[in-house]
Amino acid sequence: MDKATAFLGDDPNVALGALNEVFKEHVLPFLSGWWDPDGAIPTAEEIAALQAAILRRASESPLPPSYEHLPELLRRLAEGLRFNRRNYVNIHPGPFVPSTLASFVASIQNPNNIVEEVSKATTAMEHEAVAWMAKNLFGLVESSGFWAMSYRAERLLT
Repeated sequence: MDKATAFLGDDPNVALGALNEVFKEHVLPFLSGWWDPDGAIPTAEEIAALQAAILRRASESPLPPSYEHLPELLRRLAEGLRFNRRNYVNIHPGPFVPSTLASFVASIQNPNNIVEEVSKATTAMEHEAVAWMAKNLFGLVESSGFWAMSYRAERLLT
């Protein structure tokens, strides 16, 4: 593995440049080809075409060593069910793309919300999100004490 492209090390531009290139050349084309708002379940032909395109892109635009397993991941994800506004088979809505980007940025910067001193901004945002849900989804008024805990915090404490 090439640590320079796998981690934000001494020169983060190396890793971020590789990430940008891989995202632009491999991830976005995959998502664009995979997403078909008219069909929730990809056909065998669609899956085969997606998988062939993944392999073609991998040969035309070689990946850094730290991303060498990405084509296999994308190849397997090509079979995934598409959740979208026309598919109510399950209750999962299509992703809100801006929130996935926000989650990505927060995860790259610091995915640790356990200790406030380490992750002041994301810990505050987690508290704000829980307070918003308590008020707007459950009608609970703001409390001066602790009355709610995020699932992530509960999971970490058990």
